[in-house]
Amino acid sequence: MRVHFWEGSKLASTTAEVPVEDSPIGWVWQTQQPLLVQDQEVEERFSGVLAGLKQKGIRSYCALPLQLPKGVWPL
Repeated sequence: MRVHFWEGSKLASTTAEVPVEDSPIGWVWQTQQPLLVQDQEVEERFSGVLAGLKQKGIRSYCALPLQLPKGVWPL
């Protein structure tokens, strides 16, 4: 999975490639469930990917699925 980072109002030049199973975004994509990390100090999953956010002083993280599961549309 290729991860792109936003910094302020523009896309940062930094990208990362990580296995789907090691990424919080990959977990959201596979499960189609939202992920909320309230405090990275106590979160044990995805430590490699979330470490970059932690270095920037970000302690909370939220990822949402952006595709609808089969059979949901039209509402």
